[in-house]
Amino acid sequence: MTEGGPPSTGSETAGRAPRYQAGGPWRRDEDDRLVRGLLDGLTMDELAEAHGRTVGAVSARLSSMAPEPSDPDEAGDPAGGSPVPRGRAKRVEWLREELLADPAYDWRARLTQALGASQRQWTAAEDARVTLAWETAERLEDVSIALDVEGHVVVRRLVQLGLADDVVEATDRCQCHPDSVAGVRRRMALKDRQTRVLVLVLLADDELQHVSLHANEADAEVLLARLIGDLRGRGRHTEARWTLAWRQVESDTAPTGKPRTGHVQLA
Repeated sequence: MTEGGPPSTGSETAGRAPRYQAGGPWRRDEDDRLVRGLLDGLTMDELAEAHGRTVGAVSARLSSMAPEPSDPDEAGDPAGGSPVPRGRAKRVEWLREELLADPAYDWRARLTQALGASQRQWTAAEDARVTLAWETAERLEDVSIALDVEGHVVVRRLVQLGLADDVVEATDRCQCHPDSVAGVRRRMALKDRQTRVLVLVLLADDELQHVSLHANEADAEVLLARLIGDLRGRGRHTEARWTLAWRQVESDTAPTGKPRTGHVQLA
């Protein structure tokens, strides 16, 4: 089985989970169990009960693992398989049939693309590492390096897990650098009008692919290069356009300074 493919379709089904997970973030291992339960033939009600979530949340998660609906004039989806229908229920059924026919279908890559890079999937071990960092007031920079994830993503996870009440508490306890993205977001949370943020916007074939905030141009350029590399690897787009613009917190929408723009041929 290739990385990102479906888990085993054996008799094991998704284990039961307490109701407090409803509305909470999904973890990587939970997605594995969700797909396994789908392949085991569990209904949406049974999957919702097993994961402690609503039927709507389960349906939305699974439908995000399927490609975008095909153009009705096309014979099949972009990969050459069966057409991808519209509507959550039909997309979930498409996913089930696709995984049964092609166990190597990379549903995780499609889910990551649908959610965007900002909605990182966390493992239980990573959550334990974040929790330890909170308990010991470890420096945010050290946690970021240990987990190979940006500091502001760690801050968001601290809030999601209920360890910190908000961004300000999380960044203060973990001693974030004031000029980091996390530091900028802290000042934004405090409504510091002197804060400037660098906004990166990336489009592919005129479709919005990414928007993010940055504290400096170097970090934004590193991410931009990675995003463009990912777009090239997917092979679905022909060109990309990007903009980098500084903006003042709580100012009007006009950039503070001339924006930088670029155009890249992907194919």
